[in-house]
Amino acid sequence: MPDEVDLFGNPVESGSESQAAERAARKAINNIDVVLEVVKAATSDLGYVLGPRGRQVFRKDGSEEIRRVSWQEGNAVHQLLDQGWLTVGGQHSYRLLGGREFVWARSILVPKATRQRLHHWLSLRRPESWSQGAHRSQSGTEGRA
Repeated sequence: MPDEVDLFGNPVESGSESQAAERAARKAINNIDVVLEVVKAATSDLGYVLGPRGRQVFRKDGSEEIRRVSWQEGNAVHQLLDQGWLTVGGQHSYRLLGGREFVWARSILVPKATRQRLHHWLSLRRPESWSQGAHRSQSGTEGRA
């Protein structure tokens, strides 16, 4: 298979190789509270979108405005996308929060199975060995006890 080149003839990494390298560089999120917060946020009206190149994760702040999320939240979104818990939807035009420039971004969708799993996770009781404040998400909110 010939190497891919860009418009000017420069070599370009193939999509699967660059995506695999990007996945390897991301830090895995093993905090259930962060994962729950991300899935809850994704199911809300103000969900997530992927930026123009599909690497940056943004959160909707309104019908047209988006803002960039923290690295931990972004890594959790990418991890859930890679594992199939979230899917990428259609492309829409959004305005960066506080700016005038519009960018194209792809919506992030929550499949029915993920919504059902979220409901299941939220109904579980935490083990007594977990202290109330020991497992907090990056936003500082406590999970359900």
